[in-house]
Amino acid sequence: MQLKQHTLDITAFAAQNWLIDSELRDLMFMQLAREGRIVLSLDETPVHYTDYNWAYYSEAPKKNSTAVLTISGVIYDYYAQYVCMKLQAIAADKNVSRVLVKLNSPGGSADAGYRISDALMNLSIPTWCHIDFGQASSAGYMIACSCDGISASRANDRVGSIGTYVQYQDWSKYYAQLGIVSKNIYAEQSTEKNIEGREAEKGNFKPLTDYVSQEASAFIDYVKSRRTTLNTSKMDPFKGKVFSATDAQAIGLIDSINDLKTAVQLLNSTTTKTNATPRTTMIFGYVKAEKLLAFKGIEASALTTEMVKSANEELAALGINAVALISQAEFTAMMEANQADPEALTKAQAEVTRLTTALNAAQTSVGNLTTERDQWKTKAEEYGAKNGAEKTNGAKAEEKAPDADDADDTATILAGLEHNKQLVDMPWLNK
Repeated sequence: MQLKQHTLDITAFAAQNWLIDSELRDLMFMQLAREGRIVLSLDETPVHYTDYNWAYYSEAPKKNSTAVLTISGVIYDYYAQYVCMKLQAIAADKNVSRVLVKLNSPGGSADAGYRISDALMNLSIPTWCHIDFGQASSAGYMIACSCDGISASRANDRVGSIGTYVQYQDWSKYYAQLGIVSKNIYAEQSTEKNIEGREAEKGNFKPLTDYVSQEASAFIDYVKSRRTTLNTSKMDPFKGKVFSATDAQAIGLIDSINDLKTAVQLLNSTTTKTNATPRTTMIFGYVKAEKLLAFKGIEASALTTEMVKSANEELAALGINAVALISQAEFTAMMEANQADPEALTKAQAEVTRLTTALNAAQTSVGNLTTERDQWKTKAEEYGAKNGAEKTNGAKAEEKAPDADDADDTATILAGLEHNKQLVDMPWLNK
């Protein structure tokens, strides 16, 4: 069989320095001039290279093919979008059974790295990353971690740089020399907008440090979740160091060092993870429903009640309760019943609505009664905490003891009463 890889055109071939035999060089040049691509022959399962055209993906010509996707250079947003478009096309190709990522990247934007990692993690087919005579560093290693296995092409390939940084530049003195005054004017409400940069202008870099430290923690946690058998007793990979492939294999950051052909063979034999955890139900915000994905490619007649039940239980476990699945057979039966007796279906739907309303009202009532019960329980516990000789209804806060002036006023009023005046003429009663 033949592997077709469109990696070189004539201009690129002629413009570079090559460590290659001169006769072989001439043969490859003639082949490029004649066919526009290099054709290799290897004895292995079908391999489909996806890099003929950035904007176009041609489906694999044979069943059970391994799709090879090249990711090279700095990872930035536009490039990440292109890679994800390719992965979507690969995922839709019924002839592709696995994906090999040829990677050589020093890293790049964290957001772009997450974008590609998400796309790889959400593929339902096995994946393998082969570091292609270069490096998998920083965001590049993040992408490698999202695959089921990692190999390097040679012992001195570079792996790691697990960490983050941000660059801050102060151009104010340069602008001042040019006579340029640059000021950022913020809205009164925007007191924390760009707070990291604003504090850095004052010489306080802690907010920026806190920001990149938080990003680094997330990166490190992700690597730990994907590479579960790391050996950090002698070398710590989480301080940002770049390791040789030999050291990276000793730590557990990669699985092997071999050529591309062996990487394809390793991928072909991969049905489960090698040194990585199974793909989780949630990674970087995307939900994976394994039971639901199992419906892919199944004829309606082969779908069982138990399969539908398991998928609904999975959706409920994920917190998706607003919808439920039914089989095609159940849906057809409902439609036939509706056509046979639409009035009965309308009544049934009305009854369901009535019962649902009643249930909601009952739940509200139970909630109110529960609240009232808890309030009385609190009161009872408050009174029960007092001893028997202690009053439970003390004086009101606004009450106060009468002062001396109040007492004199009371005596004057009592003395002025008519029957009390008569007592003055009866001194014998006052003895």
